[in-house]
Amino acid sequence: IEMKSTIVLLAILLLCLVSCNSWMTNSLYMHRINNRSPVILKKSMRLLENVNDASSNQLTLKAKLSSDMKDAMKQKEKTRLAAIRAIQTAIKQKEVDDQVEVSDEMAIAIMSKLVKQRKESIKSYNDAGRQDLVDSEQFELDVINSYLPKQFSEEEIIKLIDDEIAKVGATSVKDMGKVMNTLRPILLGKADISSVGEIIKKKLSGK
Repeated sequence: IEMKSTIVLLAILLLCLVSCNSWMTNSLYMHRINNRSPVILKKSMRLLENVNDASSNQLTLKAKLSSDMKDAMKQKEKTRLAAIRAIQTAIKQKEVDDQVEVSDEMAIAIMSKLVKQRKESIKSYNDAGRQDLVDSEQFELDVINSYLPKQFSEEEIIKLIDDEIAKVGATSVKDMGKVMNTLRPILLGKADISSVGEIIKKKLSGK
């Protein structure tokens, strides 16, 4: 009986030692985690911010327009909202007419045409002395331009044209297409293509 009692007592002591060791291990682990939690949290926040920034940068122009439209509605910015809707309408019209999904490149081409239209309207309204309409068109023009890539300066455009003329060996207006074919994708959305064409024509015609 004494032997059995001794065995039982030893078994109980062993069980207590195992439980105590397990508790101490868990406590030490939790202590380490708690001490590191601010660092872990900070890293997690940074990672989340990076993901959000990347998602923002990857927004298509159509998605950006949709997001900005909602913001304009929320802020009750009627003139900005009208300008954004004008862009969306032009994009939607392109999709309906050609049965295509408008890409960013296509959207830039569409907005470049809208820029040209607004500039022509501004000139017409200026000539008619309608400053109110000039201001309205100018505001829409500014909104449209905000979605386009940074515009080339006149000096940069002329340098690109001169370099390309020399590169392809253009000597007359007949070579104008060779120059335009290379410059068009470079300047699309970053310059008025029709104005670029006029500059090239004048240079090649010797005017």
